[in-house]
Amino acid sequence: MKIKDGDIFIYGSDSFISKVIMEAQSLYWELLGKRSLFSHTGFIFPSEKQIVHSTIDIHFNPKNIFTFGKKPILQIESGIQVDPITVLKGKSKLAVIQLNLSDKERKKIKKIAYQMTKEDHKYPIDELFGTLFAILFAWAFNDPRKALKKNILDNPTQYYCCAFVLEVLHRAGYDVWNCLDPSATTVDHLFYIEYESKICEENIGKYTMMDIVKNIDFVSYDNLVRML
Repeated sequence: MKIKDGDIFIYGSDSFISKVIMEAQSLYWELLGKRSLFSHTGFIFPSEKQIVHSTIDIHFNPKNIFTFGKKPILQIESGIQVDPITVLKGKSKLAVIQLNLSDKERKKIKKIAYQMTKEDHKYPIDELFGTLFAILFAWAFNDPRKALKKNILDNPTQYYCCAFVLEVLHRAGYDVWNCLDPSATTVDHLFYIEYESKICEENIGKYTMMDIVKNIDFVSYDNLVRML
């Protein structure tokens, strides 16, 4: 397996935030007999040795307490950004979704993803609560098809990680999981692709994840580097 530009990474880690996200998502996936395995996703671009993803970084600077407001104690950086592939090192559950696309289609995905880093898209923390509400709605009815189709706190100019991936695919012409708004999806929607037709039923789109995914493999970081 050779990783190419536009393939998708997904991972789960042992961090506190990652575990909280996966526990919340599991309320939804347990209705289908599955567990949430992942908490973050984005695109890999081996030609640049980079990933593009929507993320949030919180930096606490205790030394700035003594600057009396001249320097921030808490810095929050969020949005769609470019990072070196090395940020994937040390992730306990790392997988690559290899897309069954032509080089031309991959170039289109790359152009769209990098263009979105130049646009003013923030990571919507509040939207995560809207997603949780959609999950709880499905859990209360004991039916994953009852999940809210749109995030009640949706901000159309902001994207968390899996919403960003689905938005790029949408702009490239692939309306996968089209029965759900990207703001109401989880990272695991990119992994449990066989459930798209069951959940979307008659609202299934022209393309499904099953149509555009060639392979999904769990990998170690060292193996991932060798596959670039």
